[in-house]
Amino acid sequence: MAAILSAIIPLFAVVFLGFAAGKRLPVFDAVGAAKLNALVFYFAIPALAFRTVSGAALDGGFEPRLLIAYVGGEAGVFVFAVLLGWLVWRRSMAGCVVMGLGASFSNGFYMALPIVLSLFGEAGVVQLLLILAFDTMVLMPFAMVLLDIAKARDIESGRRGGRTRCTAKVLRTAFGNVFRNPVVLATMVGLAIGFAGLPLPEIADKTLGLIGQAALPCALFAIGCDLAHRGVENEPGAVGTVVIAKLVLHPLVVLSIGMAIDLPPLTLAVATVTAAMPVGATVYIAANQYNAAVGISTTTILVSTSIAVVSISAVLYGLQMLGLLPN
Repeated sequence: MAAILSAIIPLFAVVFLGFAAGKRLPVFDAVGAAKLNALVFYFAIPALAFRTVSGAALDGGFEPRLLIAYVGGEAGVFVFAVLLGWLVWRRSMAGCVVMGLGASFSNGFYMALPIVLSLFGEAGVVQLLLILAFDTMVLMPFAMVLLDIAKARDIESGRRGGRTRCTAKVLRTAFGNVFRNPVVLATMVGLAIGFAGLPLPEIADKTLGLIGQAALPCALFAIGCDLAHRGVENEPGAVGTVVIAKLVLHPLVVLSIGMAIDLPPLTLAVATVTAAMPVGATVYIAANQYNAAVGISTTTILVSTSIAVVSISAVLYGLQMLGLLPN
């Protein structure tokens, strides 16, 4: 357990430093935090993704069955949170979809990636990028369509005002956002180069490696800055449902499915750790765009990230007891 804490606590210490900087230093106000996020999202993570994926494709390092376990876990906790949101907490349909998305969508680029890189190295990042590519290219467009359908039903039932959009326009917007995502583009180009058997020139490899080194510390610092500027909402029932589903149920379901289909230890560990990550910031973006459960989305991001050091450590300890991590 001491080894796990020594690996995890420094990572969350960087998140705390970012949070403190966002609260106390004017240079890291909301505008400064957005600029740091831009550095991470447009340069550091794409460089790491491109370099890692191209090498993995060249070496044949992918495990496609990973998606069976991970997507199965996402589907399970999504349905769980939606049903509780509708039957118990009486949220609108769009609010229930936001709750389901919060329960299933991990903070991948800013938290899972640096933690997986620190714990498992580039071999773990390769598996993680499969999950991130799926979530970005499939889950988010699907969620946007669901949100639009739910919003239309809420308007028809009189639970909210506003106008609906046609499904075709929603799909165009969703997939347009996917293919403007620099991490997705870097991953796709890296896959193409790797499968074509084209090794990176040494200068390009070193340049990308140098930029990619900024992904781990900058992503963690950026998430801390971002949290410093978020508000909270007092809805303990709905918030607790999402947080428990995300930090507890999601990794348990993914681990169970992964063990059932006999995933290799590294792949299973990466999938479980990724599922144990706090709620992703993309959930807030979707909630804000549809004006549905915005307060719940921000609060679940803040709460789940604040207690993630404990929950992730517990998940890692469990993986170690199962022999999926080195002692």
